[in-house]
Amino acid sequence: MDDQIKHYSDKVEFEIDSWDLHTALKNGEKIVVVDARSPQSYQQEHIPGAINVPHRTMTKEATAQFDRNALYVAYCDGIGCNASTKGALNLANWVLR
Repeated sequence: MDDQIKHYSDKVEFEIDSWDLHTALKNGEKIVVVDARSPQSYQQEHIPGAINVPHRTMTKEATAQFDRNALYVAYCDGIGCNASTKGALNLANWVLR
């Protein structure tokens, strides 16, 4: 049971749901929303104010100018898509270090 509690505690420490993101943006928190999908998917629809940085092209150089004091939230198409996880990993490696 302790392993399960640790797993879910770790998960909520580093993830945000749509309700909390909406509230944080509405409250003016310093958040950059990153759409980690393809440019085509971004053009079809995206969260207002989100920037498109596809995880496949996300490099140290591409993120060099990102504000290290902002909270970055990566997203993709949903539960069957892992672009947000890959994008978040890239951001953690290149922006947050």
